[in-house]
Amino acid sequence: MKNMRIVFLMVLLPALAALPLDEPRVPRNADEVARPGGKLPGNVRIALVKVAENFYDPTNVASANDGSGRIFVVERVGRVKIVHKDGRVQKEPFLDLTNINPLGTDVQTGFVEQGLYSIAFHPRFKENGYFYVHYASLPFNGDGVIVRFQADPKSPNIMTPERTRQTSKVLLRIEQPYYNHNGGQIDFGPDGYLYIGSGDGGWEGDPLEAGQDLSTLLGKILRIDVNTSDDDRIPYKIPPANPFAVASAERLMQLFGISELDFSKIKMRARREIWAYGLRNPYEFSFDLKTGNLYIADVGQKMPSGGRAAGRGISAPDSLPGRSSAQRRLGLFGRGIGRGQLRRHEGHLPGGRLVLGPRLRPWLGRETVAVGGIAPDEPAVHGGRL
Repeated sequence: MKNMRIVFLMVLLPALAALPLDEPRVPRNADEVARPGGKLPGNVRIALVKVAENFYDPTNVASANDGSGRIFVVERVGRVKIVHKDGRVQKEPFLDLTNINPLGTDVQTGFVEQGLYSIAFHPRFKENGYFYVHYASLPFNGDGVIVRFQADPKSPNIMTPERTRQTSKVLLRIEQPYYNHNGGQIDFGPDGYLYIGSGDGGWEGDPLEAGQDLSTLLGKILRIDVNTSDDDRIPYKIPPANPFAVASAERLMQLFGISELDFSKIKMRARREIWAYGLRNPYEFSFDLKTGNLYIADVGQKMPSGGRAAGRGISAPDSLPGRSSAQRRLGLFGRGIGRGQLRRHEGHLPGGRLVLGPRLRPWLGRETVAVGGIAPDEPAVHGGRL
């Protein structure tokens, strides 16, 4: 892995617009799973355009969707850089977590899967200035922390160390037993909730069986409501439609007059933040803002990495059921849970985020899915790690 990488912008020319939309279908067996390679139908031209370069270990790319045209590039060491609309890379970081702690950096980077993972901007960022980051905390021995900060309207391109400390609000800390499989991606869905990718905690083969354990946040996609009053005692709320939102609620014991289906919904140890479970290391994910489908790049183990599609719309998500993640790798390569297919890519290093623009959607579920960067101020296009 090279430290210096280039951020690309994938451009699809207008020739795609006239082609028909096909409804993706869940593969019924391993032979129907999308594979690397293949050709787009018709005379289609696709170009990768260099936007900026000379970043140090970039892990994520995001747009604030505030009309400024800025692209925010996350560096694993703990900094966020800005690429301005004219292509100029701002020398001073927008956010620098390496200088807010008097004892040194606040970010644990000792292992390649640790560091600053992701940044997400509140849907109303233009009004409230809120943005969120997920990183491995050095003071907490690599635990993942989700922290909210508030940009300074008087200095919108730079967060000073003082501003960073003063506006910080820790929403969640995810204990990490090992130094790998930390997940990383956070993003706001079309429903306005914050989604969090959380790995199974590490080592290999999910030795903690975290993917299927509803009492832990590990091995899951989490969903929380960050729109709370500014009271640190209530860092977030639970969306009422989360699958286990009321599963662990205290109640009187009733033995008769309850169906087996109702009994099965009682999960007294289930974490209410869980939106989907049964994952290994969901390092990146992307939403199709038209359908609400969530596409997850789940890092594989000693095999080509896989991708999952979860839910036919975020209002009615499907969990990711099955055996432990190590046992079911082959069956879930590119498998759609709900609807849709996802291309897999060779290798098992973290990365490979989808670009789901309106002109790419016709081939979702065929042999080709684009992987690349992000178009600023284009809400229908999601980008990320290269």
